[in-house]
Amino acid sequence: MKKMSLMLVVAMVFLSSMVFAADYLVCDPYPYAGAANQTIPKSFITNVDGVDQAPIAYSTVAIGTLVFAVVMDLTPLAYGEHTFKVKACSDVNGGGGCSEASIPFVWVKSAPIISPVAPKTFRILNMVR
Repeated sequence: MKKMSLMLVVAMVFLSSMVFAADYLVCDPYPYAGAANQTIPKSFITNVDGVDQAPIAYSTVAIGTLVFAVVMDLTPLAYGEHTFKVKACSDVNGGGGCSEASIPFVWVKSAPIISPVAPKTFRILNMVR
C-alpha cells in the first residue's frame, strides 16, 4: 500500500509539473555587450512572409541564466515555411524611427505528430473466396 501511495504521489507531481511549450521568435536583449550609445527599442515590427505585423512592445524573458528579447509569438502561424525580417523601433507603436530590417530568418513550423487511436472491437470474419 505504501509503495502504491508513493507511486501515486510521484505521478501527481510529474503531471502537475508538465509545461506546454509555445514557439517564440526571440533575439539577444539590448544593450548588446561591448556596444556604446545604444538606443533600447520600445517595439519590434516583424515582417512575416512579406507582410508587416502589428508592433510588439519590447520585453525580455529569462530562461535559466539566459535572457532574450521577445519579438513575436509564433503560435498563430500556419504550418509550413516562414521568412522573418525584424525592425527595432524607438516608439511603442512602431514609429519614431526604426532600424533597417534584419537579414531574413527562415523557420519551418512543423505539424504536430499525432498518434492514431488504437484499434478496438476485434472479431474474426470468415470470408469465403
